[in-house]
Amino acid sequence: MYYFCRYYSDKVGCVYTGGGNLNIVDIKSIFSSFWNNVGTIQIPHHGDIKSFDKKVLENKYYCCPISVGKNKPYGHPSDKVIADILSLRSCPIKVTGELNSEYIKIIE
Repeated sequence: MYYFCRYYSDKVGCVYTGGGNLNIVDIKSIFSSFWNNVGTIQIPHHGDIKSFDKKVLENKYYCCPISVGKNKPYGHPSDKVIADILSLRSCPIKVTGELNSEYIKIIE
């Protein structure tokens, strides 16, 4: 499965959060010099509600890849995280470890 977020293509910056916690780390502050160029933000810790702060998505639209397990064994991503991403008009993209699951950022 392939996802394309073409309307974000003018924002070339990507922030990869891994297992980080957006309630502890203020990535907007850390990357303040580059923040206007960010169009992709990886949702941390497989979309766990305890690691997500929707404020990071305010004021702009983002592509939001989320690394998830195929069968959601731990309940990740949280339905609330997905709802928050959508409510802020950003695009959640679930990426599994399957060979046909990947996220490609195209810069035009």
